[in-house]
Amino acid sequence: GVAGGMFFTYLAARTMPSGILSLIFGLAPLLSGLFAQKILGEKSFSLSRKLALILAFSGLLIVCYDKLFEVQAAVPIRLIDFMFVLCAVSLFSLSGVLIKKVELDMHPVASTVGTLTVSMPIFILSWLIFDGDFIMPSLGSRSGWSIIYLGVFGSLFGFVGYFYILKRLSASTVSLVTLITPVLAMFLGSQLNGEVITDNLMIGATLIILGLFLYFFGNKAVWILALSPRK
Repeated sequence: GVAGGMFFTYLAARTMPSGILSLIFGLAPLLSGLFAQKILGEKSFSLSRKLALILAFSGLLIVCYDKLFEVQAAVPIRLIDFMFVLCAVSLFSLSGVLIKKVELDMHPVASTVGTLTVSMPIFILSWLIFDGDFIMPSLGSRSGWSIIYLGVFGSLFGFVGYFYILKRLSASTVSLVTLITPVLAMFLGSQLNGEVITDNLMIGATLIILGLFLYFFGNKAVWILALSPRK
């Protein structure tokens, strides 16, 4: 989940804006639900969740079409990069489902250390095969600060927090992150990286977030409407 997810994410990040990456990663709960049906034997999706899938993937198609055929983009996004990020989110979702099959009470820090220890040789092997050159960035440069941030917050604190919430918090609480992250990432991308937010991107993002909301809370909304008093 970590080695494969990060490898394909960084391949896609060469041309894909950070906001689009985060938006596609927002599909992780939907893919996790599909994997859980096959691997954990969970029951099939309800009608509201099937509608959520249609909405979310329709939004993804709109985003893909908008970015693939954006002729004014300085660095056009390639179809292969969309495939890379879909591979990344699929591996990440699959790993989360497989974790559910492991009944082991482990401290979040131990999970993080184990995950990164197993991933490190895969990263080194990938680097040797696909690149092999080492360029030390200046610590005062944007690249240097980015590496420090990704190492400390993106890997250490990020994974400790991820394994902590998987163990302690309810699924509904954790699911709210997938609704907040794409919006926050798109805002930060536009403010810090100068990424352009087009009308089609907004439409696609709205459909994806609406699909995620319906996926998590659709059944509750149906019950509330059904049980609400009628005048």
